[in-house]
Amino acid sequence: MVHFHESLVPLLVGIDTVHQLDGNYRMGDVDVIAESMMANGVYAPVVVDAKSRQILAGNHRYMALMQLGADQ
Repeated sequence: MVHFHESLVPLLVGIDTVHQLDGNYRMGDVDVIAESMMANGVYAPVVVDAKSRQILAGNHRYMALMQLGADQ
């Protein structure tokens, strides 16, 4: 189970209600991010456009959350 910092809890939405930005060319180490999330929790939000529900920042955090089976 993924632990979210208490300051993020009011901002949480269903993970299946957002989508990634097409053409994101950055390549991060999702496995390392997921490992860090499990050890330390999630302290940085995935930033999403409220209207389009498109991820503006945090694509790799989003992928790590998906890998961990998070639902928010």
